[in-house]
Amino acid sequence: MVFKILSRILLIVSMVFVLSGLIYLFFFAP
Repeated sequence: MVFKILSRILLIVSMVFVLSGLIYLFFFAP
């Protein structure tokens, strides 16, 4: 049960990280 919640939180965090990375590349790419 705890592992399920932990994996969901990890998934959300990774998605946010990828989204912020794409936005960073989109705005700061030459």
